[in-house]
Amino acid sequence: MVSLLKAIYQMYLEIAPYLFIGLTFAGLMHILLKGDFIYKQLGKKNFWSILKAALFGVPLPLCSCGVIPTAMHLRRKGASKGATISFLTSTPQTGIDSIIPTIGMLGWFMGIYRPLTALIMGIITGAATNNIKEEEKLDKIKECASGCCIKCECNDPACPHPSHPWNRPVVKVKEHGHNHDHGHAPKGKGWLSSFISYAYGDFIDDISTQLTVGIIIAGLITWLIPEGFFLKYGGDGFLGMLFMIVVGLPMYVCATGSIPIAVSLMMKGISPGAAFVFLVVGPATNAASLTVIAGSLGKKITIVYVSVLTACALGFGYLLNFLKPHLVEEIRMNHGQHEMGRSIILDVITVLFTVVLLLSFWRKYRPRRKVAIKEIKTGDLMRRFIVNMHCNHCVKAVKSALEELPGVENLKVELEGNLVELTGAVTDESVITTIKNLGYEIEKTGENK
Repeated sequence: MVSLLKAIYQMYLEIAPYLFIGLTFAGLMHILLKGDFIYKQLGKKNFWSILKAALFGVPLPLCSCGVIPTAMHLRRKGASKGATISFLTSTPQTGIDSIIPTIGMLGWFMGIYRPLTALIMGIITGAATNNIKEEEKLDKIKECASGCCIKCECNDPACPHPSHPWNRPVVKVKEHGHNHDHGHAPKGKGWLSSFISYAYGDFIDDISTQLTVGIIIAGLITWLIPEGFFLKYGGDGFLGMLFMIVVGLPMYVCATGSIPIAVSLMMKGISPGAAFVFLVVGPATNAASLTVIAGSLGKKITIVYVSVLTACALGFGYLLNFLKPHLVEEIRMNHGQHEMGRSIILDVITVLFTVVLLLSFWRKYRPRRKVAIKEIKTGDLMRRFIVNMHCNHCVKAVKSALEELPGVENLKVELEGNLVELTGAVTDESVITTIKNLGYEIEKTGENK
């Protein structure tokens, strides 16, 4: 047990500084990114819209859960099918938050190779699906788009997220005879507050559990699997790549959380190409996201999307083995240098990240006092539902979709406990159907006066 804890701790020490730096850059992107610019670039059904969708997707810090409503919003705003799928492919594989840890743990080559191949795969999958004729379910696209996580500057009355915290409307103020456009966030303290609350609040809350699970799995692999295991049983060849596809396709893991798992697998003898396959299909797909894509864009597009993505992962995995056959040795040398000694700067950053991580777990899992539900004056019943939400993006998607239902009152959606509470003249069937159309499972837990 001591050796297991030591393996987990060592993996954590290696990745923690890069994670904190990645969070910082994610917060900066949150401040700087203006979503209306993206919408305007993706409307045409041509190669350039697919290319731009992939380019926009590579640095965005969105996981395979949060990227779904964002992509559906792009589709609803006029993005082509190819551009939507291109965005769905490139975005979850990598992001500014995962590129830095990739460089730190896997080296500069992989730090460039991973986002570059994500860009190329986005273009290929987008081109492959752009001309597929499939009937889309516009109602589901609309509902899924309600959880979009990109800033919106469209000022469109039909925009589904006026209540989104990012979406402060642009207000024109006349001052000294001149009109001034004031943006989404106030200057000074407002910008700083938004940066801190997103980078070290909302965003880390979305990935903290997945990230911790990934580090624990990496420690378990290091502790349980003997050296050279995958070399002995053929895991360094095509069989290892197929195994990574089977494991990674349904698995829910973020781009950052997949890094320590890939490192530990390579240290045990799996080929860099097989590990790369996991780095692609693990973050890019999971059972829940594939269900939503199939329900919104159609099964035919989903099948082509998964098939092309898998084929590309295998192809680029083989290319990586050809270009970098000694990558495992390089990582092992880098790992040994980390064990020999660390700078005081890395130690300080590790402490900062540890504080941020612990605060995230406190917000998500702290014990909460049970509060008795007071009687509603209108006489409506307070309905409670348990929904399998994974992150803050899920909460926003569910809340936005339910707010559009006529008759919904006193709505409360919380990630803690996966709780949805509401009153009003709306049927349980409408609530359940709306939530299921977003791709979430739901369990009705009761009614109270």
